[in-house]
Amino acid sequence: MQTYDWQSGLVYTEHLAQPPRSYPKFGAACGKRPRYVAPCRGTQKLQDIALRKVLCNLEQLTLENLEPLQDLLRERLWEAIKRHRLDTLDIWKLFLCLGVHIEDRVLHIHEGIVSGDVVRSISSPTCTWLTDLAIDDVQNADPTHLADLANIVNLRSLILVGNARGITDRLVRSWAELVENQDPKPFSKLQMLYVHGQRHLTPHAFRPVTAFPALTIFCTSYCGIKRTDTTIAEELGWEGFDGFKEQDHSSELLPWRLASSLQHEFLGRFSGNEHTPMLDVKAQSGMHSTIKSRVCDTSKVCCLKRDTTSGYINCLPSSPAAKPLPEPSTRRSAPRPKTTKRRKLNGGRLLDLQSVLAEL
Repeated sequence: MQTYDWQSGLVYTEHLAQPPRSYPKFGAACGKRPRYVAPCRGTQKLQDIALRKVLCNLEQLTLENLEPLQDLLRERLWEAIKRHRLDTLDIWKLFLCLGVHIEDRVLHIHEGIVSGDVVRSISSPTCTWLTDLAIDDVQNADPTHLADLANIVNLRSLILVGNARGITDRLVRSWAELVENQDPKPFSKLQMLYVHGQRHLTPHAFRPVTAFPALTIFCTSYCGIKRTDTTIAEELGWEGFDGFKEQDHSSELLPWRLASSLQHEFLGRFSGNEHTPMLDVKAQSGMHSTIKSRVCDTSKVCCLKRDTTSGYINCLPSSPAAKPLPEPSTRRSAPRPKTTKRRKLNGGRLLDLQSVLAEL
């Protein structure tokens, strides 16, 4: 019914404002019992309020704050962090050091270049976790950044793809010399090395590569190493194989698919033991590279497997030591790892986390 206002001269319609009828009351009014009764929210627990405050101030969370907590509270806090998608790489490593059961993690770096800061963030001197590193933009990588890969002590597999001159015999020899002289030994956990498109990597790299203590698989494609060069490697305790053909049944493969096939066959996808989580790091550039779309002819692939029955003793040739790679004048800024979308949490403010965690 329309009503006329004598003061303003407006005509309006009146409606009775009332709250919507809930589903349980509506079912009772119809004479039917509701199938699912809406749960009552009720009052929050003090533990839930403290947990929410911690989630709003994760940047202040340290190992000293979490050590006094019980294991059950740590796991509950970690589940809440994952549920709100706040599990960054630093938080993942923090809870991993506390012994919380954590799943394997995949880290994407869209710069395509691994700088010194990224190397320090994915390395673990105590091998708390193992790292699988794949780089597809070697042509734009700084020589010093490639030399810094030896600082990743917990590196399990290394995949280098790119049509460039970054990976050379000199670089591999410098890695081998660090294995002999540096402590902790670099590449002590490296089991697979795959290199694609490096023309300056020749059969002279067989002997330095043999110095890597845990290396089992060494594979190259479109490099300066041919299949006929396997006879040279056999003298150093290696043997050629074509195991990837049994899975793919194709004479042409993408470089990434070939590397993944070798990794799955001999190492297993995230095949660390139950006490060693895996960190899979993929440094891929944003631009579509031609090396990704070009297939890899398996006839130009040289795959070697270490012959453990040969009894060959690892040694380096008695040639002059390789000169250290020059330090660059300027370093590129560290690429920002891609993180998942975070859910906005209201009520966050700076506070003392130690007092909040004491309420859990």
